[in-house]
Amino acid sequence: MRAWSVRCGFCSSLGAGNDIAVAISISQSATAQARAYVATHLPGVGRLVSFALPGGPGQPSVAGGAHAAVLAEHVSNHLREITAYDPDAVVHIFAACPNSFLFFSRSASTGHSPLRRL
Repeated sequence: MRAWSVRCGFCSSLGAGNDIAVAISISQSATAQARAYVATHLPGVGRLVSFALPGGPGQPSVAGGAHAAVLAEHVSNHLREITAYDPDAVVHIFAACPNSFLFFSRSASTGHSPLRRL
């Protein structure tokens, strides 16, 4: 199973707020689209966190349900860490991924800031 490569950028150009945008690039890259949407529509976002697999995005990137569950848990754990000191920050998720990943991300997302999937 492939692990995540986490690219975390704290970009002041995204906005002055405490909210966090998360780009999850599994099937295709989501970072550029997330950055553009945030710049236009979400002035409360101050950080963009990008998750990508080491081999890059592609349809066969998730090996099955168990792999999707592991990846979703990894993302959830990382989000829990970065929102620990600001539990009121809203996490805006931009995901280009299989439905199985989104299914498991919902069950793994308890215990951190409110989520808004876009």
